Amino acid sequence: YWETLAGAYMELQKDPDALSALTLGYKNDAISKKETLENLARLSLYLEIPYQAASIVEENINNGSLERNEKNLRLLLGAWTAAREFDQAIGVINILAPMINDGNLYIQKAMLLNEKGDWEGIKVAASEALNTGNLEKPGDIYILKGMAQTELEEYDQAINSFEKAIELDPTLSDAHSYLAFCGIWEIIQRITKDSKQTLISVLNYARQAQVLNPENPVALGAMACYYLFLGDQAIARDFAKKAIGFNPSYAANYYFLAVIQAHYGEFQEAESSAL
Repeated sequence: YWETLAGAYMELQKDPDALSALTLGYKNDAISKKETLENLARLSLYLEIPYQAASIVEENINNGSLERNEKNLRLLLGAWTAAREFDQAIGVINILAPMINDGNLYIQKAMLLNEKGDWEGIKVAASEALNTGNLEKPGDIYILKGMAQTELEEYDQAINSFEKAIELDPTLSDAHSYLAFCGIWEIIQRITKDSKQTLISVLNYARQAQVLNPENPVALGAMACYYLFLGDQAIARDFAKKAIGFNPSYAANYYFLAVIQAHYGEFQEAESSAL
């Protein structure tokens, strides 16, 4: 009855009414065919009720009414992701990705972990993606791994990741710019063995990144720091402001600008930049 009613509503292009009919049937244990269960979940997702879609798929996979196969797990993953239930989505990826050896799923896992600020998890997920050996652009994933390692202050490992990215694709501006960024932080934290040589490397990597992408905010920020270390406040400030202009959401460049301004006595401006 419920399926017939839902079908009639679908013919009339009344999708919300069709969903209501199927949902009532489901709650009354009157729907058991796997095709109908899948349709109920897909219709819930289509009508932007992803939590319901995910709950239906998960419950019926667990009780055996739906197969634990790639199609249904991808449906479950899409529903949990749309519902912004990232832990559940990651749990699905942990089942599905090894099942089909899909590196892109590990990349998706890394993106979900990024929402949580889990840099250790992102590093591991990037490594898992690379280990599958079936990525279209592995250089980009080495950059992602290097970014996570930078956040974890694992600078030597980050440098190795960025260098591997360049080895795979020398045109990756971000890889060059993050190598410059690593050099900046090594100087700031006084962990470099040769600050003069590191500063030269910063300049070379930042310039190459700019050649590949003149609007690269990480490269411009690195150039700002380079000129700060040389004592040229005007050029340093110009690079920092240019970097912020190209990407106002990149927080590190506000920090660099504030440091430059404070260093030269522009304390009110520095406070404003820091905030």
